Amino acid sequence: MKVKKLTALFLTAAIATLILAGCGQSQNQTEATENSEESKNVVSKEEEQAQSTDAEITFPLDEPYEVDVVVCGGNDVVYELKDTYIYQYMEEKTNVKMNVTTLAFSELAEKINLMLSAGDYPDVFFKAGLTPESYISQGIIVPLEDYMTEYAPNYSALIEAQPGGWANVTSGDGHVYSFYKIDSPNDTTFGGIPFMYINTQWLENLGLDMPHDPDSFYEVMKAFKDEDADGDGDSDNEVPLIFAGGNIIPVDDILPYFGFNMESFGSGWALSNDSSSVEYYAITERYKEALAYMAKLYEEGIMYKDSLTLTHDQVESMGQTGTPIGCFVAWDPQYTVGAYDSSLPYEENLVTQYKAMPPWDGAKATSASTLSNGGMYITDKCERPDVMVAWTDLLYSEETTMLSNFGVEGETYNIIDGNKVELINEDGLVQSDVNPHLLTLGGGTTAPYKNYVDGYERYYDTESNPYIRYVNEVNAEWQEAGKKYDPWPAYKLTVEETEENSDILADTEPYREQYRAEVITGVKDLDATWDEYVATMEEMRIQTAIDNVNAAYQRYLSLD
Repeated sequence: MKVKKLTALFLTAAIATLILAGCGQSQNQTEATENSEESKNVVSKEEEQAQSTDAEITFPLDEPYEVDVVVCGGNDVVYELKDTYIYQYMEEKTNVKMNVTTLAFSELAEKINLMLSAGDYPDVFFKAGLTPESYISQGIIVPLEDYMTEYAPNYSALIEAQPGGWANVTSGDGHVYSFYKIDSPNDTTFGGIPFMYINTQWLENLGLDMPHDPDSFYEVMKAFKDEDADGDGDSDNEVPLIFAGGNIIPVDDILPYFGFNMESFGSGWALSNDSSSVEYYAITERYKEALAYMAKLYEEGIMYKDSLTLTHDQVESMGQTGTPIGCFVAWDPQYTVGAYDSSLPYEENLVTQYKAMPPWDGAKATSASTLSNGGMYITDKCERPDVMVAWTDLLYSEETTMLSNFGVEGETYNIIDGNKVELINEDGLVQSDVNPHLLTLGGGTTAPYKNYVDGYERYYDTESNPYIRYVNEVNAEWQEAGKKYDPWPAYKLTVEETEENSDILADTEPYREQYRAEVITGVKDLDATWDEYVATMEEMRIQTAIDNVNAAYQRYLSLD
């Protein structure tokens, strides 16, 4: 698709002459402009960067500006930045020419570390998926807050509208180093931990109610194991409960149902009950009680015997090839037991038997933040960080956001009923999704952009697939009922805290997971070994890690 077609089809001329000026009073703005004119012949790199906030930036630039960029393009399939709709548009409208090095996600961390160690790194990392703490002290990553105030009005307004504002994106040293992906504040956020899905047809077959606490869940799972829950005449072939503990669905995903407001799956951190502090839950008495519960499920054959080692792909294979499963954990049950098939009657679609199990009494579901790091970092080699900040800010304008979310009208989407966007594939056939990598700046890690368009919403064909919005509807229902926690606080550790915690957790996390597995499988007796386990954690300096996290959390609260 030609760049001119993108422009003609989509964007207004207003953005072509975007002027990003200072946010101070008009007198200061006038003085800044005059200073800019007086100093434009200065060629020192350091002075140019220092004075760049005194200049106006008008896109397209009068002269091409070339910048070296390293970008993550995906993993199994690597997408080139130049092939994306948004990149083609941005190049024409800004006159910024990117010399792009594309890396696969699997090699990203290793190659970036080699670049930084050798001093052979680019002007900009884009979708890099790295954390800047390791490079801040070296002066490699440039602080952006002053540039953002001056040249990123779109982004600044969006951040300031977030609960907590700039505290969400401020590093432990008080600086802002990256642009974030921003999800809609009106959408119910999905948690960092997926829900548990239970077969409601089995509940109906056995005359059971939806579980609402640990005791009722145990009774239901025991019935799934002992009785002919699926009604096929065989009471021994059911798998009551299964996890994919080998990778992304650990057994810890049951903990939110016990009232743990956890950071994410696989994490050892949770907020205290009153949200006044962060605790390492794996050494708390309430975790000990939950661990005893999980060990009971395993001992009695309720939890599938390989739940600690199975991968998510293996669980999916079981669920989609006929293994009758009573309860599992997933972000969307269609991944586990198969997608809804519109050619079959509703009742013949296995996935419709599964419903999200609501949080148990006194518990809530976790929520993810509407902000996620977009991996856009400017290094000290960039001669015009002001230009690159202004360039990135265009990604958050309404016009550009439409393109990065949906593409080109008539080519990747159609408008229905005035404000509903129906995505289409490149053959012109309507489908539930188009290739998002061609829209949002390639594959791989998160991109810096606004992930919604004001006044527009996705169109879903619920007539042909009544299940397509189920997960979203559950989130909305639980949110309205007060059954979801607030998003996890976006506190940031300092460089020193990050390095210290990295060393500590390198010891504690494998030990935590090993002990959990040994207790659940009966290799170790919980009561007999718990004190030793906690003492070992203390010897590994877990309290220091806890103190560091809480220092960061208190700084975050003070910024709000």
